[in-house]
Amino acid sequence: MKTYLLKLSLIALITLSITSCGSDDIDSSEPLPIFSVTVNGQQFSATSLPSVQMSNSNRYLLISATNINTSENITIAIGTLSGAADELVVGSYLIDGSTNTNLTYFDGSNGYQANDNGQITITALDTENRTISGSFNATASGSFGSSTVYTLSNGQFSNLSYSVQ
Repeated sequence: MKTYLLKLSLIALITLSITSCGSDDIDSSEPLPIFSVTVNGQQFSATSLPSVQMSNSNRYLLISATNINTSENITIAIGTLSGAADELVVGSYLIDGSTNTNLTYFDGSNGYQANDNGQITITALDTENRTISGSFNATASGSFGSSTVYTLSNGQFSNLSYSVQ
């Protein structure tokens, strides 16, 4: 009788384990984080989630996405690290050389700066859940007389979690 109860208990435990591991454990209502951009016609793919930091009381945003296989990196910065400035809000931020909005592309060997040609748009900023979404585009050129130009188009970041510094 003990053997029968032990077998029955074991079967019930296995059945319970199998049925509780269904696909309903994944919350499909939570949107996945996205970071994508086309660089000179080629899709840039980050090999991990971008690093996203908000600091200076929501007055400075830094997003950094890297592909460790190609050593490419894209860094987006909006705002100022110190001092008085407006808090970042949903809206468009021009990269025009006169604002605190920057985009840098590193091709694995050299860095290229979008100094005066581009835009970063924040489309959603959830300070309670600490997520941010938006889009960007820019033309980045090298320094020191380099003629190389990179066009970053169709850039988007969506549902990226950020830390507060």
